[in-house]
Amino acid sequence: MYYLAPLNYDRFFRKIFKDIDIAKSFLEDFLDVEIEEISKLEEKHRITDKSKVVEFDYRCKIAGKYIIIDMQQWYKPDVTQRFYVYHALNSALQLEDLKTKAIPVELASDIQKIKKAQEIKDYRLIEPVLTLIWMVDDSLGFKNDSVSYKLLPEEISKFIENNAIWHNKNIVHLLEKREALLEMLKNNSRDVDFLQKNKLIFMFQKNIVKNMEKSRALLHTPEKKDNTIKVTKYSRWFDFAYKTLKKNNSEDDFVEFQNDSLFKTIISRLDQSKLSDEDKHYIEEQSILWEKVNKYGTDFFDMGRKEGRKEGKQEGIEEGMEKEKQNSDRKIKEKQIEIAENLLDVLDNETIAIKTGLTKEEVEKLRK
Repeated sequence: MYYLAPLNYDRFFRKIFKDIDIAKSFLEDFLDVEIEEISKLEEKHRITDKSKVVEFDYRCKIAGKYIIIDMQQWYKPDVTQRFYVYHALNSALQLEDLKTKAIPVELASDIQKIKKAQEIKDYRLIEPVLTLIWMVDDSLGFKNDSVSYKLLPEEISKFIENNAIWHNKNIVHLLEKREALLEMLKNNSRDVDFLQKNKLIFMFQKNIVKNMEKSRALLHTPEKKDNTIKVTKYSRWFDFAYKTLKKNNSEDDFVEFQNDSLFKTIISRLDQSKLSDEDKHYIEEQSILWEKVNKYGTDFFDMGRKEGRKEGKQEGIEEGMEKEKQNSDRKIKEKQIEIAENLLDVLDNETIAIKTGLTKEEVEKLRK
């Protein structure tokens, strides 16, 4: 039995982060800022009559920025598009409370001209959005702790990708081009710099824990006695979450957190002995589900990519690349179906579709 319930399970993540002080402390650690004011926002929304309800794990506003924190437990092929939509929605949802401005409109008639004020939304009041995706197991092929994306002028990516520029020994030309791009970034005409203030950030728990352990190991080597290597402030959150996932985790696993008043509160709220029967049943159900997904999931997706890559090489460079993609896609589809088949007796069709990336129609066919 768990000593603590897994923080990475949706129910407990939301239970902990509904405490605004806990959410504030996490954001301060990860964003490396001091937050003077934070306000929690509604998390469940219906966007259109035909769309399903969209629910964020956590949504708040700090220092003129709207922030989403969402937990991503499962492998999802559509993770990039999914969170790009969430990111865009966090901007769009500001329209609900956006103030209006009045613009005079002249309506001509045969008798007289009537001046009428037309009220429209003032889009200048839309504030930047940060979307933080807490990736539990998937690292999207990155090795660093996190990766951040934001909108920048296309000229910048062209500059980086242009091999001719970087192989040119004329450093003066390179610096001139850089200066021109810096001027482009500084341009705030009509608030165009607003685009750079929005960020989509993927946080990789697996990488953070691994990199933290490497840093700690280096701290104990003779050449690093001066503590030049430091473990990041946010590492403790992901390390704590990682330890709560361990089956049969014990009190000894969390000794280093016991002297921290904030984590003592979290520990108290995740304490297995204080959970309801419903919570305990939820843990058992999720544990079985995780085992099935892990058993039939990531390894097979990786295997599919490797096999596709191997076969692709035999077809030549260009043809091989296409072959690789086809084989990879085929293997992934086969394993998506295999995972779905193993979840049919545990979950409903819609949930299986969300967790495997299959369409609802494909899951319905499997069930039939």
